[in-house]
Amino acid sequence: MILVIAAHPDDEILGCGGTMAKLSSQGHQVATLFLTSGITSRKYKSSKKKVNDVKKLHEDALKANSIIGVKKKNIFFLNYTDQKLDTVQFYELVSKIKKIINKLKPEKVFTHHPGDYNKDHRICYEAVLHSTRVSYDEFFPKELFCFEVASSTERSFGTINTFVPNFYVDIEDQIEKKILALETYRTEIKPPPHPRSREGIKAQSNWRGFEVSLKYAEAFFLVRKIEL
Repeated sequence: MILVIAAHPDDEILGCGGTMAKLSSQGHQVATLFLTSGITSRKYKSSKKKVNDVKKLHEDALKANSIIGVKKKNIFFLNYTDQKLDTVQFYELVSKIKKIINKLKPEKVFTHHPGDYNKDHRICYEAVLHSTRVSYDEFFPKELFCFEVASSTERSFGTINTFVPNFYVDIEDQIEKKILALETYRTEIKPPPHPRSREGIKAQSNWRGFEVSLKYAEAFFLVRKIEL
């Protein structure tokens, strides 16, 4: 089992959609956990409009994940408020993530990088780090990876904790599926030259591929790997 833990719907596709598609095609079970609704930080004149928008975004998330091979039963929403994870009691957040981890028992976990520009991303990483801690009397994933998210990771200018990848996955055969899944998010895909456009995602994957002599790749920072 592979588990991707994302702060918002669309982060999973931006960060590792190609890798998720590749692992799914190889027969691995892949699951996605979303910490927030991903849209409720926006100002709404009516609660009905907010509820409808959240519903649509969840529908988009289910469709996007289906495209890359994630089954509906393996998609989980905690539905915290977007951009307000800092108001959630940390132990509560860790406990809910840990509950999913204990249920699925993933051997690999992918999540955000701690140096991201987005506050929810940084909190997500900290919570996942605590939820996957190594303990002799508890289950813990043997591998933990951080992914990058276009228009967030690269915007953390001047921080000490910069994203420097040390693990790459060839996604040449999955790049179109990744973009198709991203385009399913009707409120998130942007026109060029935005980094979350079709052209932007392809260019990023192309550049990461060039770094390691591949055509298209996704890049990660390997936090921990335990070989038994």
